[in-house]
Amino acid sequence: MPLTYILSSEKLNKYYIGACAKIERRLYEHNIGHSKFTSIGTPWKIIYREEYPTLADAIKREKQIKSMKSRKYIDDLILKVEHPIPIAIGINPEPSRSDGRDYYF
Repeated sequence: MPLTYILSSEKLNKYYIGACAKIERRLYEHNIGHSKFTSIGTPWKIIYREEYPTLADAIKREKQIKSMKSRKYIDDLILKVEHPIPIAIGINPEPSRSDGRDYYF
């Protein structure tokens, strides 16, 4: 299901805001250094998420959160979460090839 998510890096004391259709796969990519920015802050942990019916809706919400340009706004969102759902990291949840190997571009 498409969602907007917020990751946290204790190492950098920073948040990362994004949107995707498969959070387990996206979190895996962040934690293996797929993105230049997130590669320096590993391990990333998902601390907030909102589900949407379409990826376009999730991206719209991602942009709205980023437009606030406020750590306090993000902290307030996180505080509203009663039971965050942990997502496992460090494993490849869905290989993109039938032979089990995965490739990233």
